[in-house]
Amino acid sequence: MSTALPPPPRAPAVPRVRVLRPPEALPRRLMAAGHVLVVTLVALSIGALLNAQGIRKTAHGQPLGWRRDVAVFFADPLADVSRFLHTDRPREWIQGRIDRAGDDDIDTSLPSPTTIPPGATTTTAARVAYSPDNRLRMWIGGDSLAVTPGQSVLETFAPATEGVVEAVVPQVDGRVATGLARPEVFNWPAHLQAETARLDPDVVVLTMGSNDDQSLTNAPDGSTVGPFGSKAWVAEYRRRVGGLMDQIVAEGRTVVWVGVPIVRDVGRSQGQYTVINDVFRTEAENRPGRVVFVDIYPLFQDQNGNYADYLPNDAGDLVKYRADDGIHFTRAGGDRIAGRVLESLYQTFDLTSWKEAPPPTTPVPTTSRAP
Repeated sequence: MSTALPPPPRAPAVPRVRVLRPPEALPRRLMAAGHVLVVTLVALSIGALLNAQGIRKTAHGQPLGWRRDVAVFFADPLADVSRFLHTDRPREWIQGRIDRAGDDDIDTSLPSPTTIPPGATTTTAARVAYSPDNRLRMWIGGDSLAVTPGQSVLETFAPATEGVVEAVVPQVDGRVATGLARPEVFNWPAHLQAETARLDPDVVVLTMGSNDDQSLTNAPDGSTVGPFGSKAWVAEYRRRVGGLMDQIVAEGRTVVWVGVPIVRDVGRSQGQYTVINDVFRTEAENRPGRVVFVDIYPLFQDQNGNYADYLPNDAGDLVKYRADDGIHFTRAGGDRIAGRVLESLYQTFDLTSWKEAPPPTTPVPTTSRAP
């Protein structure tokens, strides 16, 4: 009799594990090169239409030459299409929300001495008296050379006037790489007209000219006037300088125009900046008492008439007045210019007679006795 053995136990079933391949091991579905090109072009076109006004402003602001001409040739129509399709509205909305409205505007209109409003005067103004109760309101700005001296005026010299001079804004309105040569880059007359109307200063302290040693774009006939220093260039630059002076003076304000200093580059100092300063000087002389030219060129010359980073101060100590780039100023250099600006204010306005005025007398009330 045979005994049947029980069947061997079955091994437990091993669960099947699905092995996932890493993403990089999966076969990629490639897009046709033509599709990639189309998507890229569409994305670039949309981006260009959204930013067309900024592209146009950048194109016009490039250095003069064929590259700028080509950029403007394409940027202007693009901006027109964007304006027509209203695709520039999102950019305008964002700029308005971050307080940069108008950044893309290009205003090339420039004032001329022949366009002074009727009845406006550029003759010598009376020497107006100011006091702590009637302060001289001052605006300071210009190109990058205005910044450090302007800070010296605001932080050191204006407070030293015993409260007679006050700034309409607590900072310098400095705009790097600007001037009167390229109004499409930054239109100073238009900007100043808006600022003086908003802030109503009595005196405008303006530093400008260091970036104007180039051809002048947007002449009255739309042309570019050059080369620098030519007879046509001087005539057009004189028109722009005189026009800006008269624009401010016609509003009943006084201009203190700070000239261009000597710089380390001898060619720019002697070949360009002397021409520019001469225009400032003569145009100011044509408006006595209303425009004051502050010549800072000699302030930074050594005993031989050359540029110097270090010069002796009043105590005979050598002081570094110029920045390492040979153009801008250290704070000591800014203080030196600020002192000259303040001196011009004292010469132009009466800022001291209030100290000599007798104090107001208060009548003593009298009482009457009954009989």
